Amino acid sequence: MQLQGGGTPYAPVTRAYRDLVAAESPTKWLVILSDGAFDDRSSAQVQRDFRRFASENSDESSALQIAFLAIGPDAPQLANEPDSGVYVDQARASDQLLAKMTEFSNRIFERNLLTHEQGRVAPDIPLSELTVFAQGQDVSIGELDIGGEVITPSSTVEVSWSKNKAARYGAQTMPATPNTQLKGKLATYLHVPAGTGAVKVGGAQAVDMYYKPDVGFGVQLQDADGFPVDPSKIVGGDYTLYYGFMDDTCTFLSSPLLGDVDYSARVLRDGEVIADAFQSGDTITLTRGAVELDVTARYLGGNTARSVIDVTVLQAARPTSFDVSERSFAASELGATSAPDEAIRLTYGLGSSGELAAFSPEEWSSVTPESFTVTSDSNITFDVVVADEIGIVYLVPHAPQGDVLTADTGRIPVSVTAEHSYDEQLYRATTTLDLDIVDDISWWERFANWFATVGWWLALLVLLALVLLGYVVKPRFSRKMRPAPSISMRPLRATVRGGTAQGSFRRDRVISLLPYLSERGELVYVGTSARSQFPALKLKAKRGRRAEVLNWQALVAQENVQIGGRTIDATTKRPPLIGPTTTIVATIRNNVRFEMTPSS
Repeated sequence: MQLQGGGTPYAPVTRAYRDLVAAESPTKWLVILSDGAFDDRSSAQVQRDFRRFASENSDESSALQIAFLAIGPDAPQLANEPDSGVYVDQARASDQLLAKMTEFSNRIFERNLLTHEQGRVAPDIPLSELTVFAQGQDVSIGELDIGGEVITPSSTVEVSWSKNKAARYGAQTMPATPNTQLKGKLATYLHVPAGTGAVKVGGAQAVDMYYKPDVGFGVQLQDADGFPVDPSKIVGGDYTLYYGFMDDTCTFLSSPLLGDVDYSARVLRDGEVIADAFQSGDTITLTRGAVELDVTARYLGGNTARSVIDVTVLQAARPTSFDVSERSFAASELGATSAPDEAIRLTYGLGSSGELAAFSPEEWSSVTPESFTVTSDSNITFDVVVADEIGIVYLVPHAPQGDVLTADTGRIPVSVTAEHSYDEQLYRATTTLDLDIVDDISWWERFANWFATVGWWLALLVLLALVLLGYVVKPRFSRKMRPAPSISMRPLRATVRGGTAQGSFRRDRVISLLPYLSERGELVYVGTSARSQFPALKLKAKRGRRAEVLNWQALVAQENVQIGGRTIDATTKRPPLIGPTTTIVATIRNNVRFEMTPSS
């Protein structure tokens, strides 16, 4: 839309500025877009106002910054002063506006352009946020697959051109002609790990990506041996100061995604700067008293990071040491030990071991149980008891959770470190001793404890496994054996009628429920009228889904029963076997013959 710049009121700028000053926030931005000169302010006056707005409202806890975008050729011509917190840019033509607005937006919300190749990215540091802007008529943005993780967008927003009404300037109408090609989507991914990956983007004519780094910023002091020191327990001397960006393990890192970083570091005492010209890795000398280390980093076009640590520098105190009276303990005593009778007695004093001098009552009053650290490679824990008698400290050993049966035994090295402050002086001492734990607990007590805690459920599992195995190996009848098999009746003389009857097969349900025991059952193989002459077969299941006839000897004398084509008579020497297809024949001479198979 071709507009006529001019007639822009300045009052909204001052009103927005007052609202920002009243707001409580560490980061404040006054964003101004104008296509024409202000009514009652020259460009020079506006420049001075902006500079004053930023300088008067920026301190160590918050910062107010100005973002001014001049739109078109008639807008005020201001100077870009990023060092003063004033950012100025100009979009002279429509095709510049989107890029300028994007740059302003990224600066305000601390986003940065991420290079990519057709959606593939390789950040070498974690990102707190990755925004993908894909332009095109039918754009789709899917998952981000990176570093072994698949991340779905936390939000997806469709963007499009908008239709505006024409503007009237007196008798002249200025039509708004939108660029209908401006369509697309914005997708935001959170907590993106470092690594190589790709975003699934489809139907896009152009893709831009923007990121926010996910790194910490900190300060670290190291001693002469290169070990980090606790800022609250530093004695006067030389230390190496390191500062910079860190990962989540507090390891310093560098990355091109952090851009060119401008650091400023200073040391303050009582609010006054006592040193301000040193770099990370420099050696600084700290003397007794409280100081403040203040480090600030400016990176990625105006983003800031700051770390402040308070350091209490103590005076190195006179040397201290221990005298130790070692002793042994029975493992059974470690459940209820107490000082002084069941404890290790230490003498803590000034000087060297064997020639200790006592602390003064005032010095001893600063010693507490928390002044001592006791470590060992065993599971024995220790209580520290500071006696009223000056210099006497007791170490009380305990079994873990009071369970003497789980306590480690044998010769156990123990390290004791003392560290306390008095009159801004740091006292330190370390000693080692051997603690002898005698195993006086019988094997039976240990076994009983093991069985009560672990063994019983192992035994239960073994028993359960044996029971299950019993059901697996248990000999069973074939499932093909029917509970009411059909019996064929064949007459042996004319006056006898033939036909069919119904037999029966019944399992012993009690034995069927027991593991290992072979199934038992009873098979009736003749019709009802003849059951008094032919005893039911008593069966016992065998391997291979067959059954053994237990009462076969009751059939020998009759010699009128065939099982599997073989007559049961005096020549039969072993129990016959029956399967689901075995034919059983029972004959009443000159009368009738019964034939049956258990599966019929």
